Amino acid sequence: MKTTSQTDFRQEVTNEVIKMIEAGTAPWIRPWSVGEIPAAFNPTTNNPYRGGNIIALMVASLRKGYTDPRWCTYRQAVATSWQVRKGEKSSRIEVFKDELIEDEETGDKKRRVVARHYPVFNAQQIDGIPKIVLPKKEKWEAIQAGERIMRTSGADIRYGGTSAYYSPFHDYIQLPNKEDFFNASWFYSTASHELGHWTGHPSRLNRLSLTAANGNKNTEEYAREELVAELASLFLSMKTGLPHNPERHAAYISSWLRALKKDKNELFRAASAASKATDYLLQVKKKKTNSALTAAA
Repeated sequence: MKTTSQTDFRQEVTNEVIKMIEAGTAPWIRPWSVGEIPAAFNPTTNNPYRGGNIIALMVASLRKGYTDPRWCTYRQAVATSWQVRKGEKSSRIEVFKDELIEDEETGDKKRRVVARHYPVFNAQQIDGIPKIVLPKKEKWEAIQAGERIMRTSGADIRYGGTSAYYSPFHDYIQLPNKEDFFNASWFYSTASHELGHWTGHPSRLNRLSLTAANGNKNTEEYAREELVAELASLFLSMKTGLPHNPERHAAYISSWLRALKKDKNELFRAASAASKATDYLLQVKKKKTNSALTAAA
């Protein structure tokens, strides 16, 4: 995959995330309260960022102290009569484009998907941009959102016992009774995690990390699948205000670290799969364009 970047974007983001995991501050291993982290979006298109860009911009926000979820390119800001303040440093996003590329050996031009990287700025770095007013999400709204997602998914959800899990072979989710959870946050966070697994069934998204693991907790694929489900739970939290409580999945942290240190692409594969899982659960239909990313060009 070709890139225009002088430095390795994916490696940079992965290195930052590894530091955060080791410090206990990575976004998906910290609990978040209702509505605490809004989803990043482009204010000139109103399209959300997706996949690895969600993680990249979240990492940049945490590192630089930004609380505004809006990000756009310099050119987009100027076209909207806003101005990036002098001296402000950009963060980056990754955009995939279908382009005609000349073969160095034959000189023939062939269509290839190429990774391009674009500098973007947070709204807190831009003058003239209107103040954002994020709607305050109440706990009851989050509960309604959680119930709606569970209901409209069509998943076979069973209650009872002391364990929470998804059975790929029998295709059902098992949850303890609601009253057995410490609070609503724990219940809906657990449910959204298991729903993340559920989306990977062959009859739905047919996700390799779920099907290849085959329930074996000692495989790399199982750890990968746990990362996908945890990111899907986090992305659902960002989009709907559902609380996020990852405590019971802390056992996978060492496995995630091994995977991320081994392959800089692992985080991006997991984030892409988590975005697809989130779209599936929220019944978001695919668009022909590359969402907010295409608009960055």
